Amino acid sequence: MNRQNRRNRVRGFTLLEVLISIVLFGIVLSLLIGGFRFSTRAWDRSEEYATDTANLQAIHRIFRNTLGRAFPVTVDKDAESLFAFAGNENSVRFAAFLPPYPDQAGLYEVQFNITRVQERYQLRMSREAFSPESFPNEETEEAGTTVLLETETPIAFSFFGGPADEQEPDWQSDWDSGNGYPALVRLGSSEEAAGFDGWPEIVTAIEINIDSACISPALGGLCRMAN
Repeated sequence: MNRQNRRNRVRGFTLLEVLISIVLFGIVLSLLIGGFRFSTRAWDRSEEYATDTANLQAIHRIFRNTLGRAFPVTVDKDAESLFAFAGNENSVRFAAFLPPYPDQAGLYEVQFNITRVQERYQLRMSREAFSPESFPNEETEEAGTTVLLETETPIAFSFFGGPADEQEPDWQSDWDSGNGYPALVRLGSSEEAAGFDGWPEIVTAIEINIDSACISPALGGLCRMAN
């Protein structure tokens, strides 16, 4: 009997043991695959977050550096002298002295423009040589336009400030050049962004404390304080 029992045990596992082993192996395998998928999604999310953060930081630097070079030159429109700054929900256009990269240094007309392409929104930047004659009536050409950002969230510009005789300035969707330059320019979610994920605002100050237009009156500047 002892030899017979040993031979039976050597034959292998019973069907029930094989089924239990397969079930346990399937459970372990599903847990491993689930953990791998979770790790992959977490890695992808972290990469997307890092990329988005880097893009926002780059755009913030571009905004700060470009708006920080705003030049308070004036232009004539309808027999009125106005600063070369125009802003609404979809665009910001102004004159700025830019460094020698990628073109020659000098006075340029810079425009940040928000354009809707299908279901996404693009933030574009363009620049061309400044012309006091064409600035009041024209926008920069599409040639040389660079796409800085693309997002599904509706975005818009707004401007903080107001006429000098107002004691409490506020955010405005359209900026009147007759009021000089706004104190702040904001790029953030528009009123149409309800239901979208929160979009971090980018707020940049325009600091013009001296009448820089007096430096180059031949470019169209007038000697008067910008702010």
